[in-house]
Amino acid sequence: MTITTPPRPYPGFLPGLGAVWAFVRRDFLIAWSYPVNFLSGFAGMIGQVAVFYFVAQIVDPSRIGGQGPTAYVAFVSVGVAVTTFFQLGAFRLATALRTEQFIGTIESLLVAPVSMVTLQFGLVAYELMLLPVRMALFLGMVGLLGVTLHPAGVLSALLLLVAFAPFVAGVAALSAAATLRFKNAWSVIGAGTAALAVLSGAYFPVSVFPQWLFHLAAVNPMAIVLDGMRAALLSGSGWADVAPDVLAVLAISVATLLVGLGAFQAAFRAERRRGTLGLY
Repeated sequence: MTITTPPRPYPGFLPGLGAVWAFVRRDFLIAWSYPVNFLSGFAGMIGQVAVFYFVAQIVDPSRIGGQGPTAYVAFVSVGVAVTTFFQLGAFRLATALRTEQFIGTIESLLVAPVSMVTLQFGLVAYELMLLPVRMALFLGMVGLLGVTLHPAGVLSALLLLVAFAPFVAGVAALSAAATLRFKNAWSVIGAGTAALAVLSGAYFPVSVFPQWLFHLAAVNPMAIVLDGMRAALLSGSGWADVAPDVLAVLAISVATLLVGLGAFQAAFRAERRRGTLGLY
């Protein structure tokens, strides 16, 4: 009599890394199978930078605390970098799960012998690897317009992004939970993430908001990150200046991540119990 041992989750770091690399390779091959769509995203940056440049010609620099004709371009460039990071992180996991539902592979993925964290990271790893390339190209383009960033503030800005990352992951987990539970939840997910982006002051200063919206923006972690990053990259603020922002964002981020992971696990268990994981 032969006893078959059921497969166990991959132990250790390297097997998990191998699983993530498999996701990266798959997503890269899929992206390159549509080269026009792949390259059009980079071409769109040129149009975006051009729009910001011409808008800057009609914006009073003093309204955004800057000087010179490229003040608005510098202001909005930081906003675009942060909102791109947020929207990619918040939408990509839900989009990936929705795609797996459509092609009929979500059940096999969710019961694969890898940890849930490895699976979630693998589904977004390719886009996360591509993000620094996109941001470098975008900042390079605005640099050609005369926008200069303070090198001394780069590490402070990166620290703010690191503190903000768990918040993005938490929102992504909430979006994925809504996708598993309600299938087509794009209107709710889109409205929520758009509200966070608009109230962050990414494209215009929060000082132009009505008083009640201004108070909401004050507790929006994206707005806190943007204020700190602009101070660091455009004014050269150091570690001591951004430390309170880092601590505030980190507290909100950890709470959001715990809620998001709990919601995702609850949605996964509920859909598996009902036998509706693969339905779309």
